[in-house]
Amino acid sequence: MFDQASDYASNEVLKATGADANYIVSAVPWAVGVTKKIPLAKVVNEMFKSMYSENLNCVNSESFTGIYVLIDAIARECSNTPEAIRKSLTTTYIPKERLIMPWNGVCFNENGKNVFASSIVVQILNESLKTVWPRYLKEANLVFPAPQWNSRQDIR
Repeated sequence: MFDQASDYASNEVLKATGADANYIVSAVPWAVGVTKKIPLAKVVNEMFKSMYSENLNCVNSESFTGIYVLIDAIARECSNTPEAIRKSLTTTYIPKERLIMPWNGVCFNENGKNVFASSIVVQILNESLKTVWPRYLKEANLVFPAPQWNSRQDIR
């Protein structure tokens, strides 16, 4: 099963489904595995975990990044008026080294889309999310096709 950025990759679903979720593949914006390759992501995740007793997830990592981009725009413009912020956002460039997301940076096109945003592909293996793509973030090999139900070792 292939999923596109839904709750299959959430901690709650992983806990509720256990081994039954193994081998689901999902395209997501962020997974805790990126902390092994992105130093800033590791630092921010550790801070988050010390406060909330859980790792960052897709939703709060994107929220953190959105607020960070907004603060950057306000600081560069030295104004908090909507017009000034909007203008500043059109000239935003934040390199990947300053992000927790596995993107090549933040830079908005004329339609307001971040041209550097991208997804990663994760697979649930042994009841845990593992990044299988892109290669530089890869934690595990993609298991495809998934084993048939009657041949899985993790069937209870």
